Amino acid sequence: MHTHATAEAAVTLSYLLVESEAFTGHNDATASLYANGKQHSTVLVTLQARDSNGEAVGLPSNAKVELIPYVGAYSGTWKVTNASSDFEVFPERTAVVQAIAPDPQNQQFKLYIYNNNATTSTLSDRFAVQVTWGGLAFRTNHPDVEYGGSGDAGKFNSSFKLQSVPAQKYRVSEAPAQEIFRGTVNGFTGSLKRVALTLTHPTTGQPARLYASAPVTNFASTHHNKVASGVYFNSIKAAIPNLPASLSSATHELFKKYTPTPEDYSILISAWSRVDDTFTAREQSVFSGPLDVYGNPVSLNVHLVSERTTEPAYWELYKLTLSTSTL
Repeated sequence: MHTHATAEAAVTLSYLLVESEAFTGHNDATASLYANGKQHSTVLVTLQARDSNGEAVGLPSNAKVELIPYVGAYSGTWKVTNASSDFEVFPERTAVVQAIAPDPQNQQFKLYIYNNNATTSTLSDRFAVQVTWGGLAFRTNHPDVEYGGSGDAGKFNSSFKLQSVPAQKYRVSEAPAQEIFRGTVNGFTGSLKRVALTLTHPTTGQPARLYASAPVTNFASTHHNKVASGVYFNSIKAAIPNLPASLSSATHELFKKYTPTPEDYSILISAWSRVDDTFTAREQSVFSGPLDVYGNPVSLNVHLVSERTTEPAYWELYKLTLSTSTL
């Protein structure tokens, strides 16, 4: 809902048009957004109010500008706000038509719509706009009127469609392990390797861009003499359970050998040559909390399996399996 104050007395609308900002100039275009409650889709409402003398004036202070179903009822629960989101718009191709210069007497408002329906399916609805004040109501859901903002005797016809879609799983790939440290820590021989990760958006094919302000849940995968820990931006996330007393402080010191960099998203794997000192097994864990720039959670499922062997030369062998989810 949007309100606008003015001292003039408007009695009618001579122009009223609603559009998706991503498809300006197109009637009934379909825009998309993710059903995560964070990403917004921008709606443009253009209008011209007139007083009893036919002069262009602003809307009165009690006017309401709100979205309504073009017909029937919504299939989903949509929320509308006047505040824009920090998250980027849906990664789709926009199709803005270069229109003639707008009438300087027009007023234009932006509304931001979002959806947080918990569903794995796509919801789609058709929207019109309604402007009301002092017992007057003007709507754009009159199909008997020609499309456009000019209308006919206070009746208008324009709309847009919006579909709410579930988040998609990123494709995850890993670079060859990079050795960060090999040597003695607190009297124990160990090594630290870093596996850099690349997440690729399934629709755009572009690398993931993550939203740095989201809180992240710590994790660690443990098996035999090894620990896999997550790195997210400038911090190492290593909640390591039930460490053997002999290696507890040494393991935390080993992780300190690596200094994360901005935008860092990777896995650190520590290993100790003392294969008889084993960690409580937690092979699978989830690195949850990071959001992408569209507001979707990007959870990383980590499965660490130690290739345990009594051969001294093979104490660092492991297998790492990674996948992503949207939970």
